[in-house]
Amino acid sequence: MNQITEYIIETLRIEILFSFGLYSCVLFIIKSFYKERQFINTFDKLAVKIVVFSGLLYAFLTFFNLILNYYNLDHNSRDVFNKRLIGIYGILYWISPILSLLPPLLLRYKKLAKNILFRLLFSLYFLINFEVFVTIIASLNRKSFSNEFISYFNTQELFILLPKKVFTFILFVLILYFFKNAFYQKNRSQQA
Repeated sequence: MNQITEYIIETLRIEILFSFGLYSCVLFIIKSFYKERQFINTFDKLAVKIVVFSGLLYAFLTFFNLILNYYNLDHNSRDVFNKRLIGIYGILYWISPILSLLPPLLLRYKKLAKNILFRLLFSLYFLINFEVFVTIIASLNRKSFSNEFISYFNTQELFILLPKKVFTFILFVLILYFFKNAFYQKNRSQQA
């Protein structure tokens, strides 16, 4: 169960929340060239709703995973875990799950949802988690600079991976968009 929730958390973080920032760059480029903006605006509103829901689900699953980990420990490990959660450095442990609630909720405000800078900062927040941050900092130290770090940031893979993530996010939102429209049309025809 613990591995499943961790997999869902990582999938939400990378495939939805981070890809949203990349999608935002593509969206603002398309908006400047595409004249029919009603479809784009409707599509973007749905994408924002998906990200808000995914962000709330991400925060809920993070807290659920924390509770699940706590109850899977023995008595001595629970004491150490309690000291980590509410000890002198407890705020450092809680800051990530608490801040994971903030950006998705801020997207509910229309001015922030339309701001490209906020969207990019939003995606960077979910891209650079604690493990990636430690890897980058440790790799900047010359003593720990290894070939693994160089292969970790392969530029050829980035040029393939980033457009793939944007395409996957757009495809996901498109599928939900068409299901939503089909559902509303079915309800309207049944009511008429």
